[in-house]
Amino acid sequence: MQLTRFAELGLRVLMYLTESGRELPVTIQEIARQFDVPHNHLVKVVHKLGKLGWVHTLRGRHGGLRLALPAGQMPIGEIVRGMEGDAPLVNCEQPHCTLAGRCLLEGVLNQAVEQFYQSLNRSTLADVCQRGTAQAIAWMHQDYLSQREETLPDGTLQPSALPEGRNSLPDFCARRTPSTACSVSVSGTSPRPSSLRSATISSIGSAW
Repeated sequence: MQLTRFAELGLRVLMYLTESGRELPVTIQEIARQFDVPHNHLVKVVHKLGKLGWVHTLRGRHGGLRLALPAGQMPIGEIVRGMEGDAPLVNCEQPHCTLAGRCLLEGVLNQAVEQFYQSLNRSTLADVCQRGTAQAIAWMHQDYLSQREETLPDGTLQPSALPEGRNSLPDFCARRTPSTACSVSVSGTSPRPSSLRSATISSIGSAW
């Protein structure tokens, strides 16, 4: 069973919100930039997550997104089910199948889908955001803050410098969790934001 892009983005948003060291809520703009997703599309995803009770949206100058529940209380299966909806794997009516009402396939498929969700429910959002994944998410946020672009006198944009002592992903991870090695390596002392985001997103995908 393949997840829809909508459900996949919903999971990414929730995973990104698990990082607990932030002083302010995360904005949709930040998440859209980090995952290279159109802002308008991500607004729809966040709206759905809010309706399902997974995120709180805060308005105002320091508004943004926060998890509505502790990550350990958010089963992956329930998140996916909510984002995917209850549409069956097979539609026997459109177009109409002559076996409808006398076929056992629909029941078998429905049972398989239910087992799929039950299997996912053995893990929570907190379970899939540990170790290397947690480090990558934390660094992505720090990278966003430090690489926010500044307008120069000539009108061009230039990324701000990274904070002192945080000029690489492994270095940052080591500072946050000294006993754990970071699973992502980035060469160079002044990495480009786009390459860093790509490397970090790959790390999340591998851990997930």
